[in-house]
Amino acid sequence: MAIYAAKLYTSVYKSDDEINVPKLFKGIQKEEEFVELARMLAEDDRPASEIKRDEEDYFRYSGLEKEAMARKLTMVSELSEGFVADKRLWQWIEEATA
Repeated sequence: MAIYAAKLYTSVYKSDDEINVPKLFKGIQKEEEFVELARMLAEDDRPASEIKRDEEDYFRYSGLEKEAMARKLTMVSELSEGFVADKRLWQWIEEATA
């Protein structure tokens, strides 16, 4: 994913330097325009307590295995800047849980 983003960036900005995409995105996240947009979008978010309640209801009826898998995917995504849940991951999960 980062490779594609770097290619897109260099095609637009005509830079010959190697691009550190995660660092580029982190820099953009600190810009005032981005912060204001994130704040505005967050106003539409559901409260965390409501989301947590819905998750608990879902996992109560779908089983512990799905909850464990969801927690592990969340942990991996938080630990790895380059984590992407693409088609191959979902195919593997479907096969592993069938």
